[in-house]
Amino acid sequence: MQLPFTTVDVFTTTPYIGNPLAIVHVPQRLRATLTEAQKQKVAREFNLSETTFLHDPSPENENGTVDFDIFTPLSRLAFAGHPTIGTAFLVAMDQGAYPGIRHLNIRAGLIPFEFDEERRRVSVQVPHAFRLHEKRLLHPFPGEETNGGMSGTVPLVSIVKGMAFNLVPMRDVKALGLPNKGLLPVEECYIAEHLDQGSGWDLGCDIYIKIKTTEDGEGIESVELSGSAVKVTEGSLTID
Repeated sequence: MQLPFTTVDVFTTTPYIGNPLAIVHVPQRLRATLTEAQKQKVAREFNLSETTFLHDPSPENENGTVDFDIFTPLSRLAFAGHPTIGTAFLVAMDQGAYPGIRHLNIRAGLIPFEFDEERRRVSVQVPHAFRLHEKRLLHPFPGEETNGGMSGTVPLVSIVKGMAFNLVPMRDVKALGLPNKGLLPVEECYIAEHLDQGSGWDLGCDIYIKIKTTEDGEGIESVELSGSAVKVTEGSLTID
């Protein structure tokens, strides 16, 4: 099985700066053939913070939507910002292959997007679905040096459907650098040297976030994430 792929650098207009992303194109005829295990192997091979699998739209597509999946080298994600921006940018730039497409569909939900051709910037509506779960988790680093005697438990929060994070307060910035594994997300652990991966720090990234609150100021009505991307490489990969 041969699949074409594109790599882009996200949150930048300059190649080799920004946050790299691999986008694997999945033809309609292979949609039912490509397995989750195969996708995971491909993501592990690229070994980037995320790899997306962009499914070609069906010929009768009338709602302007394409499906895509996000994988890290370890697991599938319901949503992530930079792979969504990068994938939406590629779709917007290739209207020959994706005519009239203005929605991406992922596990977390439907994601409308717009493209500013002059600025070469794509804006996506984050499918936010905040939920504070009743269950609390034990603080992973309860020592005096890290949490300074604060609560021994931490809240478990969903920000989008299908993803849960434990929000862990730390005593200060110095304490944040002490743990030897990542605090977020719950389902994956990264060692400290990986914390910058996918965050945009020190990568020359330009990220724009627009948050609209409800009239009473107590809730969030919409979250918009914007950024640019630039194509870096194209190729094909072989999957047994």
